[in-house]
Amino acid sequence: MTKHLPEDERRRQILDAARACFIQDGYAQTRMDEIAREANLSKGGLYFHFKSKRELFLGLVEQEYGYAMHFFRNIRNSEQSPRAKLEALVSFFMKMFATHPEFHRFFIVMGEMALRDETIRDHLTKLQLDYVGVMSEIIEEGVAAGVFRPVDPYMVAELLKAFVDGVEGRMILGEVPDIDKLVECTLDLVANGIITHQAAR
Repeated sequence: MTKHLPEDERRRQILDAARACFIQDGYAQTRMDEIAREANLSKGGLYFHFKSKRELFLGLVEQEYGYAMHFFRNIRNSEQSPRAKLEALVSFFMKMFATHPEFHRFFIVMGEMALRDETIRDHLTKLQLDYVGVMSEIIEEGVAAGVFRPVDPYMVAELLKAFVDGVEGRMILGEVPDIDKLVECTLDLVANGIITHQAAR
């Protein structure tokens, strides 16, 4: 007999099961009865919480987005310096990928779905732009305070997000870089560039 769980805990259990199935078999090949079995539920019990495989996928996307954006907004609204905020955001992503491999493995599934479904692609693009937007606000704050050079905040935020995505791609392939050194080097590069002042003349 399936143990009765609070609604939010049951939903997390189901989403964890769905993520595991999507990662193992891909979205297209995963069946709802496989997810039910992984979650130790009847198929009817699964459908009571989620009406379709697509709804489960979107639930996973929103779960990960909500987790990240909650942290992002807390950092943006904190009293830390703009540089410390950027360091916290980049470190958050890098350490999340390193300690929760299921997150970046699910990234492959999201890429698969973005190729197959235009509506989902548009939704995922919007969520990515939300991350860039928060980074951009922090960089803009630093420019206004005279901490950062007068750069285009949005373009720098785009580059930082591309860097994060690139590291995630390496981790998908099984590489685990030195996170602390990577974050330190990235922020140093953003802050100081790579060309010496003498060479730039």
